[in-house]
Formats: sequence, structure tokens, C-alpha cells
Amino acid sequence: VLQSIDDPKRSSNCILVTSAFTRPLALLVTHERENIPVILLHLQPLLPNRIVPSYRTSRSGFVHACIHTQASSSETALSGLDCEESYWKIEHSLEECFLKTQTQTTHDQVLSGKKSPPSWETLKEMLTGKAKHVWVVNAYSNHLVPSLAGSVGLGSNVLDVGPIADDYVPPGQEMLDHALQQFLSEASFHDHGRPICVGFGSMPFGRIGQLLEAIKTLKVRAVLVGEVFQQIPQSHPAVRYKWIMCVAAVPYTLLLPHCSMLLCHGGIGVTQACMRAGIPCLISPLMGDQFAMAQLVQAKGFGAQCGSKLSEVTAEDIIYAVGAGTKCIETCQNLGRKIQNEKSTGAEKIVDLILKIMEK
Repeated sequence: VLQSIDDPKRSSNCILVTSAFTRPLALLVTHERENIPVILLHLQPLLPNRIVPSYRTSRSGFVHACIHTQASSSETALSGLDCEESYWKIEHSLEECFLKTQTQTTHDQVLSGKKSPPSWETLKEMLTGKAKHVWVVNAYSNHLVPSLAGSVGLGSNVLDVGPIADDYVPPGQEMLDHALQQFLSEASFHDHGRPICVGFGSMPFGRIGQLLEAIKTLKVRAVLVGEVFQQIPQSHPAVRYKWIMCVAAVPYTLLLPHCSMLLCHGGIGVTQACMRAGIPCLISPLMGDQFAMAQLVQAKGFGAQCGSKLSEVTAEDIIYAVGAGTKCIETCQNLGRKIQNEKSTGAEKIVDLILKIMEK
């Protein structure tokens, strides 16, 4: 990257697009070189603002604000809560404990710059869209978290684009496997309804017995997505009698429209894919923002929380959540149609921003 930046023939078209994980290095580069544009891509609600507090410091406040905030132009923060400060507490701790050392090392050994690393105040300007060469792009659904672009206290370089991958299908996987198609067809025919889908992504899951017990009690069929489910032997009654079908991986964009609801860990990406499909999202959270997503989805009527924690989920939790999910079907169908009718995707909006920056 630095070779491209320092090459006069290539640096004029160089734009750094970074997630929150690597943004300290990208911000250091743009501060040092000054003319290198940076796009901070937020896949989760991380923008310091006055309206919606950080889910990491005030989960209940975050959910309350997402439910009750109607417009990004609102100047009223939640009573008694400094929403912007809820982000800076975490950012400043990271800066002091880790990023400052990393930044200084990179500055001295890699960039060999003459300027001092950016100050805390400069970083705050960058992270709120007030720096000339830094854009903050919020790439998550505004059906979950209200639009923040234009809010009081934020700069003009803040953009809300919506999800960038909730409709993504990897090349070469444009069709469902024939065996899976057959299972989906048989499940819908025999059970007079679509099967449920279960998938926990990269999260560890050791409650297979409880899951199978719930499926048997509910008398529904299910598609279980993930490597962890490959350990269920083919001789198991749930497999032999076709209650379940286990697949290592499958694009949710293709699968979820054939399912009645999704039981998952509540990562914001899979939650948004569920919303696009127009089916209830049942969330059994394990870490990070998943607990906030579970509360928010339930509060908005897009699904339900399933138990208190994924590692402790019971058959009774799953049975209860499925029952709660059936009450959200109409709301989810309406939401799915609304999302599918939106004119452009988040990915298209980001491309438009990149082209706009390159034209300057």
C-alpha cells in the first residue's frame, strides 16, 4: 500500500477503504500523507454521535434510541445520557492501552514520517466525518439503526448506505444444491409449511442435543447450516427420517426465502440477510453486539431473543422463541418487501462515493 501511495504515478488514484479493525493504520497514513482519501467502513453502529449511544456501554439506551429516534436531524439526546461520550470512553481506552503504541511504532518504523502522529482531537475529527480526506460510511440497515448522517455534531463526510452484503451470492454458488432443493420441497409439502433454518456462523455451538429435541417437539423440519452440524451421524433418527438436513455452507440469500424463520447468533450481517428475506430472526447471542441485536430485533417486532446466551440455550428456549417468531411473520414479510424494493444497495452507494472522490 505504501509503495502505491508514494508512487507519484499511482498515488493520485489511491483510496484506502478500511474496516474498524484496521482504521488506526489508515488514519495514520492519511494524516502523514495528507492527500490520501480514507473511507471508514462501519459494518456495525460505531459512529460517535449525540442521538444513539454505543451498544457497548449502554445496551438498553442503544435499543431505546433506535426505537424512538425518528429523524437524523433530531437535536435531542436521551435525557441524562451523553451519547457521544459513550463512544469516546471506549475509543480513548483503546487509544491509551493499545493504539498509541502501535501508532507510534508504525509512524517511526514504517512511515518514517516527519509529522507527529495524530492527536486525540484530530482522531475525533476524523471519526466524526469532519476531516477533509476521511469519509465515515455506515454500512448497516437503517431499519434497525436510524440514519445518523446530518445529525448535530457530525461532519459532512458521514454517509449512511445500508447493508452491503445482505443479498450477496458468491460466484459459482448461484443455485442451491439439488439435494437441498428436494429437502425444501418435501418439507414444505409434508409439513404444510417451510422449514426453519439454523446457523451460527463461526460461533462455537455445543447444544446440538437440545436443538434436535426442540425440533422433534415442534414437529418441524430444519436446515442446519455449518460445519458443526456435520458431526451428526447419518444414522441419527433426525437424519434418517428427514427431520433435518445438514449443509456445511450455503448462501443465505438463496436459502432463507425458502424457510419460515432463522435461528442464529445475531451477527448484524446475518440479521440483515434475514430481514431482506422477510422472515423472523430468532437470536441466541454469544458475544459483542449480538446481545444488543437480539434486544433490538425483538423490540422492533422482527423476531425474538432465544434464551439468554447461545452457550446455555435449552430446548425450551428454542421452542418458546419459535412460538414468538410466528407472531412476527406479517411484520417481517412487510419489511422484506420494503427492503427488496429499495432502489440501490449499500455496495452501489460506496462505489458511487469512490468514483466521486476520484473525480475531485
